[in-house]
Amino acid sequence: MILSYLCNFLWEKSSWGRKLIVQKRRAALNEIDRFKIMLAKIQELAKLKKEITALMFF
Repeated sequence: MILSYLCNFLWEKSSWGRKLIVQKRRAALNEIDRFKIMLAKIQELAKLKKEITALMFF
């Protein structure tokens, strides 16, 4: 039992395991969820761009 828990923990921390988890999560999304994620990324990048611009001109 402890060994299987350890194996699962190590698998989830590996880059391959994380990649598969992300792929499954993305496959489960519907169109509205993907749209919300797209909007969130656009807003985050706009905020970051504004902060960088403010730092450049001070």
